[in-house]
Amino acid sequence: MRNKSERSNPPPKTARSHRTAVEKAKTTGRQAPVSESVAVPAPAKTAKPQSVKGGLKQDTSVRSPRVGADAALLEAKNNLDAIFNAITEAVFLMDTSGTVISANTELARRLNCRVEDIVGKPILDFLPAEVADSRRRYAEEVISTGRAVKFEDTRRGRHISVTIYPVLDSRGSVIRLAVYSQDVTDQRHAEDALRESEKKYRRIVEAAGEGIWALDAHCLTTYVNQCLAEMLGYAPEEMIGKQVHAFMFAEDIEKHSAQAESRRKGEAGMYERRFRCRDGRELWAIVSAAAIKDTGGNFAGSFAMLTDITARKRAEEEQIIFEQMVTSSTDAIVMLGLDYTYRAVNDTYLRWVGLTREQMLGRMVPDVLGQEFFNVVIKPHLDCCMKGEAVAYADWFNYPAAGRRFVEVTQSPCRDHSNAVIGAVVVGRDRTGSKQAEFQRDASARALQSSEALLRATMSSIAEGILVVDDAGKVLLASPHIQELWRIPAGLMAEGSDEKLLAHVRDQLIDPDGFLDKVNRIYSSNEETFDTVLFKDGRVFERFSMPLLQEGRRIGRTWSFRDITKRRKAERSLSESQIKLRLIYTHMPDALLLADTETGIVLDANPAATVLLDRPLNQIIGLHFSQLHPPVEFESAVTDFNEHASSDITSTAKRHHILRPDGSQVPVEVTGAAFILQGKPVLQGIFRDISVRERHEEALKFTQKKLRNLYRRLQAAREEERRRVAREIHDELGQYLTVMKIDLAWLRNRLAPDQNPLRKKLSEMDDIVAQTLQTVQRVAAELRPGILDSLGLAAAVEWYVKDFEKRTEIQCGALRIEPEDIQTDPALATDVFRILQEALTNIARHARATQVQVTLIRTRAGLHLKVTDNGIGISAGQASRSTAFGILGMQERVDALGGELSVHGISGGGTCVSVHIPLPESTV
Repeated sequence: MRNKSERSNPPPKTARSHRTAVEKAKTTGRQAPVSESVAVPAPAKTAKPQSVKGGLKQDTSVRSPRVGADAALLEAKNNLDAIFNAITEAVFLMDTSGTVISANTELARRLNCRVEDIVGKPILDFLPAEVADSRRRYAEEVISTGRAVKFEDTRRGRHISVTIYPVLDSRGSVIRLAVYSQDVTDQRHAEDALRESEKKYRRIVEAAGEGIWALDAHCLTTYVNQCLAEMLGYAPEEMIGKQVHAFMFAEDIEKHSAQAESRRKGEAGMYERRFRCRDGRELWAIVSAAAIKDTGGNFAGSFAMLTDITARKRAEEEQIIFEQMVTSSTDAIVMLGLDYTYRAVNDTYLRWVGLTREQMLGRMVPDVLGQEFFNVVIKPHLDCCMKGEAVAYADWFNYPAAGRRFVEVTQSPCRDHSNAVIGAVVVGRDRTGSKQAEFQRDASARALQSSEALLRATMSSIAEGILVVDDAGKVLLASPHIQELWRIPAGLMAEGSDEKLLAHVRDQLIDPDGFLDKVNRIYSSNEETFDTVLFKDGRVFERFSMPLLQEGRRIGRTWSFRDITKRRKAERSLSESQIKLRLIYTHMPDALLLADTETGIVLDANPAATVLLDRPLNQIIGLHFSQLHPPVEFESAVTDFNEHASSDITSTAKRHHILRPDGSQVPVEVTGAAFILQGKPVLQGIFRDISVRERHEEALKFTQKKLRNLYRRLQAAREEERRRVAREIHDELGQYLTVMKIDLAWLRNRLAPDQNPLRKKLSEMDDIVAQTLQTVQRVAAELRPGILDSLGLAAAVEWYVKDFEKRTEIQCGALRIEPEDIQTDPALATDVFRILQEALTNIARHARATQVQVTLIRTRAGLHLKVTDNGIGISAGQASRSTAFGILGMQERVDALGGELSVHGISGGGTCVSVHIPLPESTV
């Protein structure tokens, strides 16, 4: 028998008074009195007090002579007996010696005897010996402690849970024992199955190769398996209780919140998500998530399985990088099929052949490079490659766009997963330059001797000192004047060491260390340099240096020195005179003022400035520059002044106003340039009066506005005439043709069966009338499509694009109109429709395109029309030619609407026509 104290079973329902007493005693710490504790009465057949062996007597004497009370007591005892016997578990009452005082029928059934056979006998007589000993010890424990004992044992394959309750008298002594025996076999089997199921589930979950993650309704982690924890670099217990957002990157949280919201709605989902590992790495996973609901159908959390796809993601990124490398390679790379067709080409090869990728794929090599050249040069090598051999060769190729090129070709067989050859990968490297260099090398060698002689003669005749030094510091060439300029001894020059020459000349310089540092910096670069060198004795040399290159590689430097001592002195004196002369130049038409950049005080002004400012010169000098402008322009004037003063480059013109003494303001354009005058920073400002120009500009704008209005009226009249002519053609001529068609049918129905020639002639006439009717409808639609007036711009655009596609066989599948029911002014709709007509007409005539994309969108900013094709493209010169009447017509319409038109070529081929027309507030 084993004690099971994990979970207490409730006492029998029929012994409610006893249970209440025991529970009360446990709560208060006192033992229940006998008057409250007797759970089961003595059997009804017992008529007088019954002796208990080795124990106490039960007092059953009558305490009241009233017959009614006896009857009530008897009825209560009978009711208790009925309830007692109705309990489905075994229940009995015994004294402290173990003799049964009362028992229910379930106990008798389990012991396979009658109740009267049990009452009055020791209960241990009915139990096996191995059970009796343990039962005696539990009973003695209850008697000695006064506390209930619960235990469990197994008999004949059944699990029995037994609880022994003490029955106390008024002094707290145990006088009886109430025993409740419950068969818990099915419960134990269910618990064992549940535990085994949980173990099996945990083994499966923990051994799963997928990450498993469970969250509660607040996205807090309630469970993760070992696989998921290891994927993220945590222990499982470190993740429990944390928000799922703690394992994400900040930029992904919003997207995950949207997914979590769909879980709350009960929706399952599968998607890719990025997670942040403990060490900061990215973990990409395919997440399969589902909602968890409680018994009431409410959202209780979510459950997800994660599959690590980080390696796949990296492989995809590496594949993209590889494809970009192939595409951007300077070598031409193509993949050919067994039938010599192009399966893949990179951008370099496309530039060589001058075709688009769409034009190349699927074509055969002979179609691009010529059948004869293919048969003689290319095919023999390709056939070897198709048999599984790697081939390399070089030859001259004639490409449609790149011309004649000498190319080194490497061909490798391309195989499938079964190692079968499915094509060839061909890499071509342009070696035209090196090949031409080989041809020129011999001629260059012959010319070199004469060039060297000419070079030495030239160097002897020029006044500059020339010095050529290689990267190892060896002097390769020196002119005769270099020795004279630098005062170098003949023996030292003959040694040819640049390092020794520098050591000799450094003592002649004002800044020898700076000179040597600059020489070292120049030697390490490929730039051309020009500067001056100052000597202690007052000499000044101009120094020019440029890298000596051979086949694009630097092999040394060339130095050129010129003595400019006398010229520098003359330039300095002349420069000062010229600066002063320019500053006070009196015949300059624009006003010129000089101001101190530090104080902003005007230092000088020319006569034109006195006229512009309407002040004498003495009143201008000494003014602060801000006094030249109205108060409202003070801040902008200060900003522009500081900008001009901080730069030694002449600034762009800024518009300001000059304030005159009488309060009038004159519009001016101001440019400024800062320089040093006599060692002092000065800002020169040039003020140009633009009042006359602005008046002319206003007049020009007014004239342009009138011209646009006139153009609009002409366009409106032209559209109205188109509408009238289209209506007359459609209505009148169309009606006549319809009547003629009816008459022809009438005549055909009245011909005799043997008049076949006439019947055939009438059929031919009917076909001609039908074709004429279609022509009338087409001409009327081109003059003025009725759909534009009846259904609006969006429907007219959709109709015309489909009609264009049918007429030209140019694919126009990518048509986008937003919103679908664009509402615009009829005149604006007509202009947009005509612009679209002209753009598509240009494509059909000139572009040689196979695909066209049309987009028409209305936004708050205005109406946007975009037409793009994949044709031959248009250059900036072609778009701006005066003979491009179609583009000029579109430009006129757009200008009249106050919009913008852009026509430009697209990289890779094609043309884009983009139109933006602003809309009034009321139409948006």
